[in-house]
Amino acid sequence: MLRRFVQLDSNLILIKRRIIGGTLKKILIVDDDEHVRAFVKALFVREDFITTDASCGVSAIKNFESNQPDVVIIDHDMPHMSGVEVLKELKKIAPDLPVVMFTGSGNEALGEAAIRAGASDFIRKPADNNVIIAAVQKALGSSGIPMDHRTA
Repeated sequence: MLRRFVQLDSNLILIKRRIIGGTLKKILIVDDDEHVRAFVKALFVREDFITTDASCGVSAIKNFESNQPDVVIIDHDMPHMSGVEVLKELKKIAPDLPVVMFTGSGNEALGEAAIRAGASDFIRKPADNNVIIAAVQKALGSSGIPMDHRTA
């Protein structure tokens, strides 16, 4: 039911933006937890993003190739491919793609590895909604300097 509401809400925002002539940013949300994907999707629908999601690295790469999002937010602990592995693959396809790593298994070494692999930021779950939004907005206008919101 939540997924249906989010899609309906996303479509209404898209129609509203077309009417007033605005430009929507597209975000790909990658997390193996359906509840986290739904939460993050709802958060960014409210921020006027077009959202799409994937539950694993392989589907994230396929989704990226077909939808060409402006920014990606990735969990680290997923089956088959870690978030850092997905990040590296996406960076091979689109080196300038803004990517935010958003994970519950975060430690300093993982955060450093994600930043070295090209992540714009590294955020530990749970995080305040404003921190998540700010990290994505900063990544979209990124100066290459990660935000200091790695813990909430």
